[in-house]
Amino acid sequence: MPLMADWLLHSLIQFGGTAALLAITGIAIGKWLWKKIDAALESYTNAYAQEAARIDARIGHLEKLAEEQARLTRTVESIKDEIAAEAKNRDNRWAFRKDVYCSLIRMTVGIMAVNTSLLAPATGSNEDRVKADALDAELLEKGKEFWILASLAPIATAESILPLAQHTQDQLFKVIDKTQDTESQIRARLAALTKFLGALQAAGRKDL
Repeated sequence: MPLMADWLLHSLIQFGGTAALLAITGIAIGKWLWKKIDAALESYTNAYAQEAARIDARIGHLEKLAEEQARLTRTVESIKDEIAAEAKNRDNRWAFRKDVYCSLIRMTVGIMAVNTSLLAPATGSNEDRVKADALDAELLEKGKEFWILASLAPIATAESILPLAQHTQDQLFKVIDKTQDTESQIRARLAALTKFLGALQAAGRKDL
């Protein structure tokens, strides 16, 4: 019986030592595994944080590029609008200048036509006198319109027209002295108008 008890006691001590050793080994392995897991988690966390930072940086860079692109687009559109507005203004000025030239040429030709009509031989009849008075009234009206157009020329940047018209005005508005040779007076007026018309056409070719 004492031998049995000694064996049992020895066995329990041996078993307890083994269990303790196993426990200590388990704890050591657990700590080692925990360190490995913790290191792995920390590495993953750091890698995730770094990748997230890189992604955020890329997103920020893309946002800046988008803002810069938008700013450049607005700038380009603004420049395009300014160019278009300037082109429109230039076209409008050109159209106005062309209209002044064309209207003044038509008016000059109309005045020449009225003066040519005045060259018709007069018979002294009442009908001829009425016709002559009507032509004089038409000539006066056309003369007024002529000077309106000539005065608009500088606004249309056709600066050379007004001096030409002023040079012609002595003949254009000179009253026909019916006590003198009316035909020669009318022909002198037509000559001045013809010269003005040629100068007007030359100026138009230059300006238009």
